[in-house]
Amino acid sequence: MKLIGLSLALFTSITCGHSSLLAETVAWQTVREFAAPEAIQAAAADEQFVYAVASREIAKYDRVTGKKIAISTGDAKHLNSGFLWQGKLLCAHSNYPQLPERSEIKVLDPNTMQLSTFHDFGNYGGSLVWVIRNEGHWWCNFARYGKQNAETFLTKFNDNWEEQGRWTYPESMIRHLGNYSLSGGLWLGEELLVTGHDKQELYRLRLPETGSVLEFLGREEVPFTGQGFAVDPVSGRLVGISRAERKVIFVKRAKPDSKSADSSVQMPTRGICAHRGASDSHPENTLSAFREAIRLGAHMIEFDVALTKDNKLVLMHDTKLDRTTNGKGRVSDFTLAELKQLDSGSWKNARFKGEQIPTLDEALAIMPENIWLNVHLKGGAKLAEEVTERIVAAERLHQSFLACSQAAAEAAKSVDSRIQICNMERQGNSLKYVNETIAMQAEFIQLYGGNTVDPAYPQQLRKHAIRINYCCANDAETIDALFKAGVEFPLVDRLEPMLTVADSHGISRLKPVYR
Repeated sequence: MKLIGLSLALFTSITCGHSSLLAETVAWQTVREFAAPEAIQAAAADEQFVYAVASREIAKYDRVTGKKIAISTGDAKHLNSGFLWQGKLLCAHSNYPQLPERSEIKVLDPNTMQLSTFHDFGNYGGSLVWVIRNEGHWWCNFARYGKQNAETFLTKFNDNWEEQGRWTYPESMIRHLGNYSLSGGLWLGEELLVTGHDKQELYRLRLPETGSVLEFLGREEVPFTGQGFAVDPVSGRLVGISRAERKVIFVKRAKPDSKSADSSVQMPTRGICAHRGASDSHPENTLSAFREAIRLGAHMIEFDVALTKDNKLVLMHDTKLDRTTNGKGRVSDFTLAELKQLDSGSWKNARFKGEQIPTLDEALAIMPENIWLNVHLKGGAKLAEEVTERIVAAERLHQSFLACSQAAAEAAKSVDSRIQICNMERQGNSLKYVNETIAMQAEFIQLYGGNTVDPAYPQQLRKHAIRINYCCANDAETIDALFKAGVEFPLVDRLEPMLTVADSHGISRLKPVYR
């Protein structure tokens, strides 16, 4: 089974083998956490926001800044886990601990933050604690508590809410719960992951071939406490809560140490590079421009990185703020906090009012893991070192390369020799530039200038496994000629029409894969 709306590939980094009945404990690591007073029952996330679920209300937070945006309205007594479906947040809801038990699914509209009833079960024999959608069916877990824990059951419904199957949980798992029952669950591939109430544990199960008792595959320690949890669609990781500390926590499965970059991700061999994101329609070097480029199917995104006064890494092409923000002066004369107060969207269109200058970390956080990241350094050795450290920390070595000078490249390599380089030393469109790039042993070249490329250049570069970018082109005829000459990634501003040219060359638009 695979989670509807997300590809199975999303889960390959966090699912594990299930050939044995009791797997080894695999550590999960905290990637990020932030305070949320409403983190009492569950957490969920979409591309822009994180939702902290309390018993009677849901808070919406900006996923980048951690700033609270809004609180839900509408009646609720005992909300539980949250699940994003068709742009809405579905939450299990019950009248626990009252009797007789009544359960329903509440739905939150993230735009209005209004809670309403999606489906009313009435008294279904337990308290609904989580609901998810999987392979065209609804899966609902109804909990019993205390000595009746073993009566907790999982139910499968069709779209008419007719019961299609019912399973209970094995005693070998139930005994871990104490007096509480299950609080969260989701499908990852063929496995069902569930959480208890307090323990920092995930329990792995699967449907039995016969019978009505789920098979217990094992348990794993996890940094968040047992409550409702969800898959983060941006990173493909998990998001849960610490009820005691009132925190939202993002986690990933720990990887063994490796001396090489991740080579398991299939990267594009040809395609269109979105120059500063979808810069024709969106404000350049902003998160909205990157999201649009990803949505359209770009194969590479180019962006520019600079240092602030307090040595923070922000995305900005110009040395001055004047053209693309409502500020004035040099980027390097302002702290990150000061730059975050500026509007970097209104200059493009009023609908982008309030768009902030992003940090490098914020940009990396929203990227699929199968899109090339063309990181243009607006500085020298110090900037190269700082950027390399962040790319390594974000586990983006396999897809990132620094477009920089030779001195900056050497500084970056001193931090981590695996970092990939695009030679920008004496950038041009000449045999001399080609030969210097080969001698430098760079991974990329960025040809620049003119309307054509000598086909001999790509032939020579391919012999040394050097990928070929070209800056820049925005008309169909030039893009067509560049592909025919052997250029692999032309940089463009007019993204949609240039992707159409790539379509005609049989280059499929990128389907983003998240961690």
